[in-house]
Amino acid sequence: MPPTCNACNVDSKRENVLERIDDTVQDRSLFVLAAPDIDGLAALSSLPCRHFVGLIAWDADPADIPAISRVAEALLDAGAVYIATWGRACELVHDVADETIVARKVMSGAETPLVMTTWHFQESLIHALWFITFAAAPDDAYLQTCAATVAISIGSTERATQMRDAFNDLASFNTAALAESNQ
Repeated sequence: MPPTCNACNVDSKRENVLERIDDTVQDRSLFVLAAPDIDGLAALSSLPCRHFVGLIAWDADPADIPAISRVAEALLDAGAVYIATWGRACELVHDVADETIVARKVMSGAETPLVMTTWHFQESLIHALWFITFAAAPDDAYLQTCAATVAISIGSTERATQMRDAFNDLASFNTAALAESNQ
């Protein structure tokens, strides 16, 4: 039986609201979060399922490691089991997320399932979004509880709109991303 993810608050006109798109891919509901800043990640608490695959589209400041760590902590606290990063300093954001995952595992002392991370430097936002939507797969231990794909934009309503538009027209989104890959 596929995981389920019930509805949550939807308001596409405001930032900081987790918006559910009326479609699913790989038995995962699709969501977009337009966060004006990293504090906006608190909206992930309204995600109505235990685990999710997420893309963080953010032009991080490479000098602000504490802020990057806060983003990683917020994603993991909200249930991220696959974190893809895109934008300026996405490799650093990815590395800090990996370090956070390892630190949590060491601190817990428990054997825990793998939390996947990828970074998408020199790829378009659409290609990174396509990857998490159609190709990213969490560890098998999360298959019954990972019921959402969340596209998160920090600090850019334009990116959030681009991701929302892609999710709202999956056929055109898939065609455009595959055509881009073939160039």
